[in-house]
Amino acid sequence: MIISSTKYGFLKGSDVKDGDVITIKNAGEIVDSNFKDEKTDLPKKDYRFEVEVAGEMKILSMNKTSRVQLAEAWGKDTDGWVDKTALVELVKLPSGKKMISLTAVEDLNDHLTKDTPDDFKFGKGKK
Repeated sequence: MIISSTKYGFLKGSDVKDGDVITIKNAGEIVDSNFKDEKTDLPKKDYRFEVEVAGEMKILSMNKTSRVQLAEAWGKDTDGWVDKTALVELVKLPSGKKMISLTAVEDLNDHLTKDTPDDFKFGKGKK
């Protein structure tokens, strides 16, 4: 599936908080970024995925750490990532910006506490 980065806005660190859940909605695409590789002077690759967070669709430019973590959990073929959920962790960069790091979630309810109201549990009303 080819996605258009103009269809939705990009997901930024300021759009999410630690513990937020995102759902991968497509297998992603690899595009040339606006940044150049210092060694080759060629454009760096950008790995873009359509994701849903808090009921809103966004484009996530996924970093290597997140891609490796998700591949270890779900396999290297991103076709198998569609409709899988991941937890957000924000990592503060030296620039002061926040980078989005993802961890695969197999069963979202395993990550909810006993204090989480039942109507917020995955598959039971609100998500």
